[in-house]
Amino acid sequence: MLRGLVAAYAAADGELNLWPFIARHPRIALPVVESAQRMTFRRYRLGDPLRSNRFGIAEPAGGVCVPMTALSVVLMPLVAFSDEGRRIGMGGGFYDRYFASTGRPLLVGVAHEFQRLDHIPHRDWDVPLDAVVTECGWRYFTARGKALRLY
Repeated sequence: MLRGLVAAYAAADGELNLWPFIARHPRIALPVVESAQRMTFRRYRLGDPLRSNRFGIAEPAGGVCVPMTALSVVLMPLVAFSDEGRRIGMGGGFYDRYFASTGRPLLVGVAHEFQRLDHIPHRDWDVPLDAVVTECGWRYFTARGKALRLY
């Protein structure tokens, strides 16, 4: 059983829709783009007001800002992932910057199976995934990912 919050996302540009999960899970945080370089997470409860950010993505209009230490698992959107646990995002680097520090929560990519690539080149600042889930099931890249329990 998770003690902290599960961070999810509001889908955009063909990302998998997590609203059915968000609606059923009582402890959710959603990302908020604070500036061109900074993202935070805010507590979200179904029915709380949302606004569109500069990318047209829904995010909490208010809510309490939560520290990284309050997050147990982060469900991350992606464009592609590899069997090595690497991820390509939308190119803003928000997740990599936010989770660059040690002591981060479990990072789980949410994707379609067709988004899997054999290899993704990476840079030193790219933060790897602990696991990914697709319609074909789970892939674990770290022992931390194998310990994942969402319910």
